[in-house]
Amino acid sequence: TSTSSTNNSSSSAYSRSARGFSMTYHAIAWGAALASVSVLWAAKQLQTELHAGDLWCWVEPGVWRMVVFYIPLLLFVLLNLGVYIAITVTVYRKYHAVVVGGSSVEEQPRAAFVRQPTTRLQFAKQTAGWAFRASLYLIVFVISRSGSLLNRFWQLAHPQRASFALMLLHVMTQGLQGFLYAMIYMYNESVLRRARAAWAARNAAPRDIDALMQS
Repeated sequence: TSTSSTNNSSSSAYSRSARGFSMTYHAIAWGAALASVSVLWAAKQLQTELHAGDLWCWVEPGVWRMVVFYIPLLLFVLLNLGVYIAITVTVYRKYHAVVVGGSSVEEQPRAAFVRQPTTRLQFAKQTAGWAFRASLYLIVFVISRSGSLLNRFWQLAHPQRASFALMLLHVMTQGLQGFLYAMIYMYNESVLRRARAAWAARNAAPRDIDALMQS
C-alpha cells in the first residue's frame, strides 16, 4: 500500500512538473515566433508578392531569411543533437553501472530495456539501439530540413543563379516530414502490437482476440 501511494505521489508530482515545463515551452515557442515576425514586419521583410520558384516562404529572399529562421534552425538542430548525445552517454553509464555493479533489485532497469548483456560491447549496442529509437523524430527533422538549408544557403551565396536540383531537393525533403513522422508513430511497439493482433484476429475466434491484444 505504501509503495502504491509513493508511486501515485511521484506520478502526480511528475505530471505537475511536466505541465509546468509545457507552459514554459509554449511561452518560449510562441514568444520567439511573435518576436521574429514583429522584427520582420518592422524591417519590411515580409513577402507580399509571390516569386517564381519561391512560393513556400513568406520572408523576403536575402540575409533576413537566414538570420531570423535558417541559422537559428541550424543552431537548434545542433543543440538538440548535443542533448541527445549527452542523454545517451548518461543512460549508458547509469544502466551499465546498475547491471555490472550489482545494484539492488529496486534499482534494476526494466527488462524491456536491459536484457542482461554479458559484455560491454553488447550493452553498448543495446544502448545505441535505444538511442536510435529515441532520436527518430530528430533524425526525420534533420532529413526533412536538409534540403531547405542547402537550398537557402546556396541562394544566399548565389542570389542570381538558382539551382534546380537544390530546389527539387528542398520540395521533396520538406514534403516528406509529415509522412515520416507518421511512420515513426507506427513504429511504436504498442501500435505494432495492436496491428499484429488486428491482422491475426481476422481468422481468430472471438474468444481469442483479447489474448492476442495482450500478447
